[in-house]
Amino acid sequence: MAEFESMRGRVTVALLLTIGFYGLALGIAGGLLLIAWLFWVNGHHVNRVTAFCVIGAGVILWSIIPRPERFQLPGPALEASSNPRLFKELNDVASRVGEPMPHEVYLVPDVNAGVRQRGGFMGARGRRVMLLGLPLLQVLTISEMRAVLAHEFGHGRMFLRVTQAISRRQEFAADALAARTVGARPLGSGLRTIFGAALAYDGYWREEVVPVLSAGFLPPLADGFEQFLREPRVADAVNRATQEEMKAPRIDPYDSHPSLADRLKALEGLPPGPEPASEPPALSLLENASGAEVPLAASLLKPGTPALRPVSWPDVGIEVQVPYWEARVRREAQLLAGQTVATIPQLMLPSDWDAGARRTRQVTIGAALAVALVGSGWTLESLPGAVPVLHRGADRVEPFGIVEDLSSGKLSAQGWQERAGALGIANLRLSVT
Repeated sequence: MAEFESMRGRVTVALLLTIGFYGLALGIAGGLLLIAWLFWVNGHHVNRVTAFCVIGAGVILWSIIPRPERFQLPGPALEASSNPRLFKELNDVASRVGEPMPHEVYLVPDVNAGVRQRGGFMGARGRRVMLLGLPLLQVLTISEMRAVLAHEFGHGRMFLRVTQAISRRQEFAADALAARTVGARPLGSGLRTIFGAALAYDGYWREEVVPVLSAGFLPPLADGFEQFLREPRVADAVNRATQEEMKAPRIDPYDSHPSLADRLKALEGLPPGPEPASEPPALSLLENASGAEVPLAASLLKPGTPALRPVSWPDVGIEVQVPYWEARVRREAQLLAGQTVATIPQLMLPSDWDAGARRTRQVTIGAALAVALVGSGWTLESLPGAVPVLHRGADRVEPFGIVEDLSSGKLSAQGWQERAGALGIANLRLSVT
């Protein structure tokens, strides 16, 4: 009860500050207009002072006029009739925290969830909408999702209409409500998962998904993100970043959210709730998760873009990466003319060259090596987050890793030529006909 009274007091202060802001703006505008009127009455002419006052008052009044928010569809709408299990969970969480169920629920391509207003005027007479991230549903279990949604509902209608002066207290209060409603254990686990997944998602989307979409294909987005997070180098990077955040939180005075460490510490002593580790992912609540990805991807494309062709991640290498590498090799035909796998060390730029030029050359040579191996019957393996690898029986070659090792000196020219000879690939040409 004391916590509620404290929060209500902060809301009242924020509302008074907002009212004070508008009152001050109106007062300044009125004062400027009064000065202009006095100059006109006494001088019966317009000068620079009267013009400045009138223009200044007009700018202030125009700036503070509330305008209706233009709502753009963030993704495909989810219907209760098509996803009864998901909406049962949403309704149950909303009921338990004492908030109305949003009018609309949208699927978005983000590691996030939220409740916001659509339309209305200054936060009133609008429609509440919920945003559910597809990758979020993939990485959270059902109870973790319930806890995160309870937090979002916990902001409530009033909180959506006040300034961010009390945003951090809102987050703590919403966390406490979610812990009491669902449990501190699933909420804490969900917060940790979201922190790490959000760090990884940008790289996944930019490096793995965008090239495939740009090539006209649609891979399984949620499954790909799960694979990306499982990749050891990605998982290690996420774990290190999470541990660093817990030990030394990066605190920004302008951040509306408390640090992860502070939020987890605040959950200590609250009802633990269920253990989420053994639960299925929240994505299992969607009746047709793979089908939901098609309209979600379409919402990200420009109007008139041809429909995307479905492709599995194991096939992305052949369908997308190899054609891209071949095009790059063709553009560098002059550089690669007459070169073979054995002569790759001769193509390396000296270490004193510009780093960007060296990196561009390395990518080109790696692409040429990969294309040469694919053309001679090697099998390409390239999954989200993993480096491309080519297999032939028990033999294994990482083309871009080899070029990197040659450039850094970790692998000598003679060492590579001996290995290429042993693999029987030394005389493969790097150019594409």
